Amino acid sequence: RATSAALYLLDPDGRELSLRQSFGLGAEEHIEVATARPLLERLREAGSVVVDDFTYATWNVAPQAQSAAQREALLTAAKLVGPIVNSGVILGIRPGSGDVIGLLVVRDERVRDAFSSDEIVLFERLASMIGVVVENTRAYARMKERDRLAVLGQMAAGLAHEIKNPLGSIKGAAQLLVDAANDGDGPACTQDFLDIIIEEVDRLDRVVGSVLDYARPRKGNPAPVDVNAVVKRTVQILGPSSNDRTRLETDLGTDLAPVRIDAEQLRQVIMNLVQNAVQAMGERGGVATLSTRMREGDQRSLGRGPAVASWVEIVIKDTGPGISSETLNNLFVPFFSTKAQGTGLGLAISQRIAQEAGGVIEVTSQEGAGSAFLVVLPAYVNREPRSSTPLPRRVAESNPDGA
Repeated sequence: RATSAALYLLDPDGRELSLRQSFGLGAEEHIEVATARPLLERLREAGSVVVDDFTYATWNVAPQAQSAAQREALLTAAKLVGPIVNSGVILGIRPGSGDVIGLLVVRDERVRDAFSSDEIVLFERLASMIGVVVENTRAYARMKERDRLAVLGQMAAGLAHEIKNPLGSIKGAAQLLVDAANDGDGPACTQDFLDIIIEEVDRLDRVVGSVLDYARPRKGNPAPVDVNAVVKRTVQILGPSSNDRTRLETDLGTDLAPVRIDAEQLRQVIMNLVQNAVQAMGERGGVATLSTRMREGDQRSLGRGPAVASWVEIVIKDTGPGISSETLNNLFVPFFSTKAQGTGLGLAISQRIAQEAGGVIEVTSQEGAGSAFLVVLPAYVNREPRSSTPLPRRVAESNPDGA
């Protein structure tokens, strides 16, 4: 029943508290920690500070226990928050018994002494829970950064290996060109060596470009996207490139919910998976099927956690030879590839795009019976995707239908 509220969180450098969310009366965008230190120190000792008409402040002790200097310093610091704090409650956000990492300010200007002591205790519990959530989120972000650096280390080793081989070919071809020129050989030999140089330079360009895409992914412009429209457009682009023995079919679901993702990035994921399917079927050909459908977000489909939201599935199924269990375990590892000219980053980049959108790419395969790649994304229903439980990184089953 508050009419105004504001949430502040401490910046990473620890110098300012920045306003993250607010409603009602005005609140300052930034509060310097040095100036607000009397307030923060008091909130570390007590859960809340109640400000009454900017005349006095109390913190779970009798007002007469406060010296005039203490009240003045505390009120001066409280006024930094802005008009919202007058006749309001300031609560410290802190994980456990640690330092204050934020402020929660609540006010109901309709009445004086708006909140009872029991309600203030509830606010303090809420602030404590916010502190735990914030700390867990930051810890998860730090863990993701460590994982990213570990992957970058693996990528650096793989990149050095991938660049070294074509450079050797380029150097050898160039040296032969020099020798041919010195010996007066004809242009036919020179043309062959030039073709080798161009081919290897192109391969280097693909490797380096893929590494940059993975290491520094483009954020894109996430927006509600019609999945079926993206699939249809992708099929139009890929149609002319398919050979006579390969057929591309679609089975699009009806009443499909939109997903929030960058449309170009989603098209990139689908194109990569379809091209992989066509290449897996090889010269003997076969059928690659693109289908879309809804998946309810129950515990069986998510694998863990409570029921959340609905999910949209894009399934790319082929009739190729299938994937061995050893290969299946390494599909999304950077630089792992079963192709002679592959960079080993296509699936890793696709998985990154799906995860950035709150989803995942799952795989089902059976040797000799084909494979199915499932791009699973949270449904968007006129607000942020409702998924709060992450999907498994990869599901490998024996059923190629992905059911």
